[in-house]
Amino acid sequence: MFLIKNLISIPITILGYFYFLITKNTPNFVYQCFIISYCFLNGKIVKILKTIDFFIFRKQRFNYKGINPKLNFNLINTQLKEKGYYVFPNKLNNKIIDDLLIFSKKEDCYYYDDFGKKRLCKFKKKINKKNYHSSKYSYFENLLIKFKPIRKILLDNNNLLISYNYFKNKPYFSNINMWWSTARERRLTIKNEKFNRSAQFFHFDLDRPKWLKLFIYLSDVDKYSGPHEYVEGSHKILGKPKKVLAKGYQRIGTGEIAKFYKKKKIKRIVGKKGTMFIADTSCFHRGIPPLKKNRLILVIEYSNSLFGAKILKINKKIKQSLTNSNLIVD
Repeated sequence: MFLIKNLISIPITILGYFYFLITKNTPNFVYQCFIISYCFLNGKIVKILKTIDFFIFRKQRFNYKGINPKLNFNLINTQLKEKGYYVFPNKLNNKIIDDLLIFSKKEDCYYYDDFGKKRLCKFKKKINKKNYHSSKYSYFENLLIKFKPIRKILLDNNNLLISYNYFKNKPYFSNINMWWSTARERRLTIKNEKFNRSAQFFHFDLDRPKWLKLFIYLSDVDKYSGPHEYVEGSHKILGKPKKVLAKGYQRIGTGEIAKFYKKKKIKRIVGKKGTMFIADTSCFHRGIPPLKKNRLILVIEYSNSLFGAKILKINKKIKQSLTNSNLIVD
């Protein structure tokens, strides 16, 4: 029965992809079949969808205006393909960081408590660890998009060229997030991690067929304040153990990751505020729970398609402000 379910998921995903190309809509059961087929084929379903794109779409031209000549785009693309991530040598402008920190103090955010209930609040950085009600406090996507400093990062042609090279076509803007990860006096379990939606156990993302996430640390991040960890190379097709994928789209403990990957392949990214890195998060990764200091991070996602999970809805006025010849906003 389990094998039949896996086998049926493949044609449903392919037919659902054609349906999406016509209607710009992905039914949820098609998305669930995409996840099942990804786990069953160890990523090969992405290659199938990519082949469909190759025969249907022509490669679009990129406008190279404003590109930073100091960035080695071939090196970046090579590292993304081989390792799954790239850490930029330069940091985000301090003025933009300060603006984002002010934003984080002024604007409402939301969190999911230890029972999974969604609540609103203003984030308070300096309180007793015991008084945090969640491991993650997030800001609303549409508020983030309206903020000019964030739009400047989102529309940066350097980020768009990196995505263009990786996708071999113009990228879509598909998601944006900013959140505080809190240092709490509570032992992390898969149960409360799921309730908090904090992504602090190893996992892989699978919202789209192919995507990149630009991560920016907005606070200093050392080993005590929630650095990101990546399993190098696990984003590749056939790059994940069958025994792990057999469990489906689930959280994975550090002990299980250690069984299948050498220690040198598990990379921890630390850095001062403004540190930027871009990653294909179909690899196994996690945000380590902060022990002493809270961490603020901004994440912008570019994708090769909007096929898959529920799409972030953007109103017309905001869409107009995201005009860039190299970015598709749908």
